[in-house]
Amino acid sequence: MQSPPHLLLLAIVMIGMIIRAPLLSRTSLWFDEAASWDQSRGTLGELISSVAADNYPPLHNLLLWVFIHGFGEAEYVLRLPSLLAGILSIWLAYKVGEALTDKGVGLATALILACSPMEIWFSGEARMYTLFSATGLLFLLATLRALACPAPGAALWSALATALFLHTHIYATFGVAGAGLGLAFMALLDPAGRRGILRLLLALIAGGALYLPWGIILLGRARSVVHDGFWIAEPNWRVIQAIAIHLGGSKEAILLLLGFAALSFIALVRPQAKSDEGEPSAQAQKPLWPAALPLLLGYTLLPPLAGYLASISLRPILYDRYLIATLPGLVLLACLGARALLPRGGPLLLSALLLTVTIPTMTETVLERRKPEFRDLARQYLAVIESSTDASAAAQSNPVYASNRETALPFSYYVQDVTSVHYLKGVIPPGLELPARFWLVLSHVNQQEHDALLASVPAPYRRTFESSGWGYGHGGVTLIRFERRD
Repeated sequence: MQSPPHLLLLAIVMIGMIIRAPLLSRTSLWFDEAASWDQSRGTLGELISSVAADNYPPLHNLLLWVFIHGFGEAEYVLRLPSLLAGILSIWLAYKVGEALTDKGVGLATALILACSPMEIWFSGEARMYTLFSATGLLFLLATLRALACPAPGAALWSALATALFLHTHIYATFGVAGAGLGLAFMALLDPAGRRGILRLLLALIAGGALYLPWGIILLGRARSVVHDGFWIAEPNWRVIQAIAIHLGGSKEAILLLLGFAALSFIALVRPQAKSDEGEPSAQAQKPLWPAALPLLLGYTLLPPLAGYLASISLRPILYDRYLIATLPGLVLLACLGARALLPRGGPLLLSALLLTVTIPTMTETVLERRKPEFRDLARQYLAVIESSTDASAAAQSNPVYASNRETALPFSYYVQDVTSVHYLKGVIPPGLELPARFWLVLSHVNQQEHDALLASVPAPYRRTFESSGWGYGHGGVTLIRFERRD
């Protein structure tokens, strides 16, 4: 028979699953998701080659490759790995909170993540972000268990978890480095446990060694980003505020999380709380909390700090979604601060307050938040092609030109069985041989690029159809049919 905490955890996981499920198919695939699809639908060799030319490690793409080749390329299949990783994060959050202190902190952390707008949104996106969060929690859990039981087997699991985490996103490097700094500080404070902590540090280094081949590839990409620039904005105060609000789910939520996280330091001067049964905790002989505070602080604080310092000294790389693995660390610190303030009801009170202030954002995320709408425009194009008696010939005589590669990929996804989409580099090149009718799809451009592309359409052509959908850039996503005047 399940104990009440496990039944509560099951209920929280089910709530998280129900909230996330609509995002598997509610929105169209957008630019980044289409890139994941394009990189992962070929052979393994093609996957490694294409991801190596991008700015992130391959773990999510490898998982996506398995799902594509096993279940097809439907929208819900592409997003299913992210949904499963998001649900796994809820369970792992509970296990980390329980390992640090008790089931109450674990349940509160799991509930907050289950209802986190950021975690919910990226559980419905075919990208690596919820996998990044899940592997970060796995890394924390393996590291904490190795601290509690400093045996070679536990250190081995920590090394493997470190390698998985690092192969998910470039910001994992900051998370592991922060945890390593925290462990080093713990070794200075705890001479008796220094040997076990040093063994754990070696495990983290071993996990880093497993990541080294891909790390070298990303180092080369980083040099390219520094030299050529990146699209992320400079991290001024307005941008930092926006990142913090997106991370927490609302302005009130991030203030609550930061405020309660600061209270976690109370545990350094207050005696350890007793367990729910009123007896000393089972970890009383070797408590992980507050001894593990430096570890959790390093894991949580170094990624945003390092991202900010790199952004102001080299090139901007600080972005809200890159900090998704930091969010569970912040939630854990906040729950531990709430527990320090109110040992019996603090974490529950915090989770209730956070739910109250994030329900509007959570509702908007699940039911209303949008992505560039390629699906409907592609259907309009396909309706014209499929109405012809010879769809194949109609596709050849109705080529599609996209404003850029970011536009071509998602539109190609929705018309892949009919025709290919050619992408332009800003304008229609002079001398390009165009048929009597062609289609132009524009998105992800500013006003100047938009005007230049339309101005490059040869004079004999006129617009005979135009439809627009929501999207980024000037005019959103726009589909235009041009026909040559007789």
